[in-house]
Amino acid sequence: MRLLKPLRTAAMVGMAAFTGHAQAPVLITPQPLVVGPGTYWTIPFNGGHLYGKFRINDPTNDVVCMVLDEEGLINFKGRHQLMSYYTSGKVAAGSMNLNLQPGVTHYLVFSNVHSIRDAATVVVTAEIYVAPIR
Repeated sequence: MRLLKPLRTAAMVGMAAFTGHAQAPVLITPQPLVVGPGTYWTIPFNGGHLYGKFRINDPTNDVVCMVLDEEGLINFKGRHQLMSYYTSGKVAAGSMNLNLQPGVTHYLVFSNVHSIRDAATVVVTAEIYVAPIR
């Protein structure tokens, strides 16, 4: 069994101390996201209105985008069944538009853990924002 390897955990990328009280949407995805085989990106953020689009340059469509809470992230890392607020499935592109509980930490995850090819590093181009729920 292969272990899940976090490629990088983006510590509040582009949003330093977003608490859900900001007036303008905040871009939370760094450009670009490079996700190697058997790895994943985790971007924590505090709830609110999460929306945006992403594109994945992976011809095998092994990358999955998810929005998880703390319990979901623990289950994901342990390869257990999990509940998610959003799961893209294995797609080349997708979009999301979610209202998540403010003040609760959620995680945007781009996972390439299903890739079995050594050269399956993919680039994710994403513009995903979080804003206060109005």
